[in-house]
Amino acid sequence: GAKVGYGSVGTLTPTSPKMLQTSPPQLGDVAIVAPSIFVAAPAVLDKVLVGIKAKFAALPGILQGRVNAAIANGKCDYDSGGVGANCTYLIGNLIFKKVQKLLG
Repeated sequence: GAKVGYGSVGTLTPTSPKMLQTSPPQLGDVAIVAPSIFVAAPAVLDKVLVGIKAKFAALPGILQGRVNAAIANGKCDYDSGGVGANCTYLIGNLIFKKVQKLLG
């Protein structure tokens, strides 16, 4: 069977605006539900994208270059009919795995 759940935009991830920063950190709706497929309205995905871009922007310069290269690789793979990044970039693969794990 598939896992189905509902989450609020403000509580999707541990760093969402309505999540209290506690010790130990809270998980967020997506981590708790661990959906088989993540379905969301475009406005929700825009907020998730802004959060992901902010985390990427906070990386040191050399890691940003790796992430940008991996994103470009993913776009190229998608344009040719694939899904996701066909990464040979170790750093990009590690980061994308975290995002995939979070969103299901």
